[in-house]
Parts: sequence; C-alpha cells; structure tokens
Amino acid sequence: MRLAGATFAATLQKTGALLGTVTRWWKLKTLAMTSLQRLECRAALSYEN
Repeated sequence: MRLAGATFAATLQKTGALLGTVTRWWKLKTLAMTSLQRLECRAALSYEN
C-alpha cells in the first residue's frame, strides 16, 4: 500500500511539474501574440497616416 502511495505521489509531482511548464509556455505564447498584435496595429496606424 505504501509503495502505491509513493508511486501516486511521484506521478502527481511529475504531472504538476508538466502542467506548470505548459502553463508557463502558454502564458509566454499569449504574451508574445498580444505584443505582436499591438506592433501590427501600430504599424498599420503609422502606415495609414
């Protein structure tokens, strides 16, 4: 029973670490996308004027 609990805890830790990595990557990706969109908007505005 203890072994199963330890295995479960280790799996949970790995899953948590993976989720953390994915979340961090997703935030960076979202941030990069919004920055690009802002730059494109500025470029479009300055091009029109």
